[in-house]
Amino acid sequence: MKFFFNRKIRRSPWGGGSHFATGFFDFLESKNIRCTNHYEEDVDVILMFDPRDDEGFADANSLFQYKKLLKEKGRNPILVHRINDSDIPRGTNFLVGLNIQANKVLADKTIFISRWIRDHYIEKGFNRDSCVITNGCNLKWFHPDSREDSSFPIRVVTHHWSDNYNKGFDTYIEIDKILQDRKDIEFTYVGRYYKGYSPKKTKIIQPLYGKELGKELASHDVYLTAARWEACGMHHIEAAACGLPVAYHKDGGGVNEICSNHGIEFLSPEDAVEAIINLSKNRKQIRKNINITDLSDETAYQRYLDFILE
Repeated sequence: MKFFFNRKIRRSPWGGGSHFATGFFDFLESKNIRCTNHYEEDVDVILMFDPRDDEGFADANSLFQYKKLLKEKGRNPILVHRINDSDIPRGTNFLVGLNIQANKVLADKTIFISRWIRDHYIEKGFNRDSCVITNGCNLKWFHPDSREDSSFPIRVVTHHWSDNYNKGFDTYIEIDKILQDRKDIEFTYVGRYYKGYSPKKTKIIQPLYGKELGKELASHDVYLTAARWEACGMHHIEAAACGLPVAYHKDGGGVNEICSNHGIEFLSPEDAVEAIINLSKNRKQIRKNINITDLSDETAYQRYLDFILE
């Protein structure tokens, strides 16, 4: 069996979709399943991660031509469409429309990465069979440290590869201002920070990847994500795998599905500070609510493979 990925394989700080593709690629090869991200004639499964041509190859049109060519040569590979994004952060309807159109023409099977994103697509007119499989992370990199109780001051962290304002920078900026008058909370931001504001009380660490990122997250007490309308995301999954309770935004989208059992929802920056304090006080108990198995990338990859083989 051979899988074709229409996404580049990256082993560096990047977005969650790229991390998933790279991890799944490696997982399949560990099962002696051949993988490629080049056009080849002996593929059995095509994985479409995005119908756009952002990566310079394998857009929806080229995938259509590729699948048509293979069928003419007596092959009919299954095309699995993984839907992991929406237009809500951009305020448009372009991507959802493109995904729905490409799905009708190309896809044999469809996987959404959260119930929230599937419901959003159904509202926009998606009406085909599908399943939901949430993301996971590498538990060899992301795991708790030996501490059970919080430190003082409370060490709060977040991380984003993207510096898009909708990742929660309205909240992160206000948190930075609030902390100028407090000594009980320290806030660290790992990744690319929003260029429109220079923080005074936020520690900035350049993007980290893999084991280094896991070690940094695990050294903190509470995780904060103010991201909006995430289809699922990876950052909060990596944080929970490191044993961190999560303060998450009410409009987090797919984030809320995973964090509701080991976190507290907030709306305003002031609410976020209160949530951080409550999570810190109850950190030991809340950590027991984290289901590590469900956060594993191996679990997610196996679910994808089982679904495709079935």
